[in-house]
Amino acid sequence: MNTATLTSEKTRNRLDSPLPSQRVVSRFDNLVMSLRSQDLDELSQAVRFWDQEYQRLQPGTFTGELQQIHLGGVQMLRAAWSQALLARGQCPPGTIAFGVHLALEGQAIWRHHACDRRHLLVNPDREVDLKATEGYEVAVITLEKQRFQEQLDHFCPNLDAAYLRQPVLQPEPARLNALADYLRLFFNWMEAHPESLAQSPLQTVFVQDMVTLLLDAIVSAVQRPSPRPYSSKRVYLVKQAEALVRANPQQPLTLAVLCQALRTSERTLIYSFQDVFDMSPMAYFKAQRLNGVHRQLKAANPTEARVKEIALQWGFTHMGHFSQDYKMMFNESPSQTLRRSRSVSAGES
Repeated sequence: MNTATLTSEKTRNRLDSPLPSQRVVSRFDNLVMSLRSQDLDELSQAVRFWDQEYQRLQPGTFTGELQQIHLGGVQMLRAAWSQALLARGQCPPGTIAFGVHLALEGQAIWRHHACDRRHLLVNPDREVDLKATEGYEVAVITLEKQRFQEQLDHFCPNLDAAYLRQPVLQPEPARLNALADYLRLFFNWMEAHPESLAQSPLQTVFVQDMVTLLLDAIVSAVQRPSPRPYSSKRVYLVKQAEALVRANPQQPLTLAVLCQALRTSERTLIYSFQDVFDMSPMAYFKAQRLNGVHRQLKAANPTEARVKEIALQWGFTHMGHFSQDYKMMFNESPSQTLRRSRSVSAGES
């Protein structure tokens, strides 16, 4: 494959002025990085400049892939996960981010909107809240907000700035597919030819082509319907339930207790969690607590930590059931996780 495969005169001519060159705090330094890991925390921590945390929602063996490419003020990220997970946090300050599904069976949930491969994800205000499905792959383009706004004003001067406050857009399929195909080719090219990053003319071509295809997709969505968010009442109820559970980590609250505290019916709470997370509230909170134990065991002081004490801190009182659920979720026993913590600590010392 040569660079002509990735670029086209028609695309480049749509955007005849270069990106502004001013530097801001969020500007990304040049980087090409690939990572494949079974450690969810390792993947989340490798996403440079992002403050986010991943939580597993599905038991079994997990494998994830991460590919990061920084070209000046633009970050391209490809993430793929074998199992369902929840990603929460913030993107870098001073940026706007866009997500393109590269592989997705069924629906993901982004900022309380159900979305599929027809949709372009938008993150204008830094909040990351994604419930990904099994076998999920997404490409994320993160740009300095000021530079992007200048490009958007040049490309479509009459577009209302409030338009990009919507978390999900539905571009014309051909425009979105063109962007997705370009991103696939781009990531494959950069994996095979990382030295291309040092070639300034190629950087300009890559960035301008990508931004143009992105703008083309955005503008094509103006007259098309976007998915509606889930009921604000249900989203609010879920957030209240999460806050209540976080405030009582050592007490595994029952569904009845939660409903009594929230003054709602069991049916309403169950439907709300099915909408927002596609799982029951009790299954969701058990997964949350198991992730908490897992993370704490990995970071534990290897000479002082005890599995039982950490499990109790997260509300697990029956060690037999806890160990079984933990091993099913993480494909290893709690003591094995703690032993790995010891070996890592020994290697660092």
